[in-house]
Amino acid sequence: MGDKPRKLKKLSTAMDTHQQVKSQKPNPKFTGIESPSSEGHDSGRKTLRWNSPVMDRGKGPKATASASTWEERLENNSLHTLVDQISGNGGDKSEENQQLKSICLFVLNKYSQLKASHENNMSQLKPRIEDLVNQIQQMKFETERAAEMLSKEESVQESFVTQQRFNNKCFCCKSNHPTYKCDIFPTAEARHHMMEALKLCKVCGTHQTGERCVVEESLSECKHCKKKHLLALCEHKYGAAAIAKKQEQVLKQLERNARKQLRSKSGQNIPKQKNLLASKSSRRRERRRKTGRKEEEYAEETSEEEDEEMVEDEDSELDF
Repeated sequence: MGDKPRKLKKLSTAMDTHQQVKSQKPNPKFTGIESPSSEGHDSGRKTLRWNSPVMDRGKGPKATASASTWEERLENNSLHTLVDQISGNGGDKSEENQQLKSICLFVLNKYSQLKASHENNMSQLKPRIEDLVNQIQQMKFETERAAEMLSKEESVQESFVTQQRFNNKCFCCKSNHPTYKCDIFPTAEARHHMMEALKLCKVCGTHQTGERCVVEESLSECKHCKKKHLLALCEHKYGAAAIAKKQEQVLKQLERNARKQLRSKSGQNIPKQKNLLASKSSRRRERRRKTGRKEEEYAEETSEEEDEEMVEDEDSELDF
């Protein structure tokens, strides 16, 4: 019994607030029913004890019911039932019932607007999402197809290059050696003329010129002339000018090596700089030692000559 006066007091407070709002800002969206203010709406919501995260957003622990529970209540027409009960309650047109009815109608109208907007947005987003999914699937298919074709081209190119490198049959003279090592046609120009005479493909060398070459599509261009051809037909590598330049470089290298060998043979007995210095100092010491011996011998010889002169002088004095 003690809870009824408290509820009535809260409801009367909400009604007063609603009347004040009605006199200030009428809502044209409703026919004959005015929209309550935020305070009146909160008071009515607290009175009804419908606390949802939609209305208590940002308040943290105060949001007791979940959004799904709030939507379930609306979908189950509980508010419609409540409005019908208020309207058919024996013709009771008290302010409490009218206030409660306006709050329920406001909530229903707001919910219907949000639901329609949400459904409209979803209906607009659905074809866009489907288009994006289709584009992603198409891009995935094209990427996988391009990767598969690239791997096939690389395998064909690698097998052809390997076959060309290790092929022991010359396309020009039909001998058992690679074409780029042919001594009968040593230059790229000579091989060009021979393959034109034989009407062979200059890309693979295995079929006639008029036929379609499968290797040409997957074969990369020459890094020197930017053309597609056999390795043996590259004029920048196997042309007459390139071969003459290589031979000149080889001759110069042989001359340099020969000069190095001559220098090493002529300088075998020449000591290194350290040994040379050591030999100089040793020769200097040996020279000093020899000169010291000569001085000592000279001093001994002079002393002996002086002694002999002195003896001769004494003998001459005795004769007189």
